[in-house]
Amino acid sequence: MGVDFYAVCVENIRMKQMLSDRTAAAIVALTAQTTGLRLAELAKLTQAPLSTAQRTVEALQEEGLVVRDGDTRPRYRIAPEAPAEALLSLASWRLTPPRAFAIRQQAAAMWATPQPRPDIERHLRAAVADPEVASQLKEMAERLIWWQSAQRSLRTPERLVAQAMAIGSDNDVQRVEKVFGIEAMRAVLASAPPGIFDPRKWDYWHLRFGYKRTPPLPVRS
Repeated sequence: MGVDFYAVCVENIRMKQMLSDRTAAAIVALTAQTTGLRLAELAKLTQAPLSTAQRTVEALQEEGLVVRDGDTRPRYRIAPEAPAEALLSLASWRLTPPRAFAIRQQAAAMWATPQPRPDIERHLRAAVADPEVASQLKEMAERLIWWQSAQRSLRTPERLVAQAMAIGSDNDVQRVEKVFGIEAMRAVLASAPPGIFDPRKWDYWHLRFGYKRTPPLPVRS
């Protein structure tokens, strides 16, 4: 399935003539800095105006190859489901080897400022300080993860968020969004293991979060 997705991506890029030098440079930079890059950083690495870097990123987003993290000073990174190694090979082929190597070196040097990830456990600790919210989360855990105790379920809040998104009611979804936030829900969706989401909910959440293409549903090997 991964090979088919790669073939579709490559074909779309070729058909739309997206793989310019700057697009290839952007892909090289983004695959080198897995925590993501801000537009200004990407513009600097690709030696392009900020407006050009923005158009490049938006085009890659439309193809489902790049995702955006955050609303204020967002960072852009290769989508978790995208074939990063294959994209890197294609982009490196488009550039001269010295330039591809230089971009990767410069992008790696930015590693000192990693992208903050949603702190789900911190949100949970803050939420359970309120007895009413703690009681609501306990009830939700007992109902959505019925095969184990609520106490055990709350030790892995990512699973609770995933279950709410996959099989929960509208009230469950509103509760996890209020407690954990949209970025945490995005992170849970991106790292969901096989067997959590059915095809309908998998499509729904990717569309709701603004993905232009729904990646293949995770399956058990």
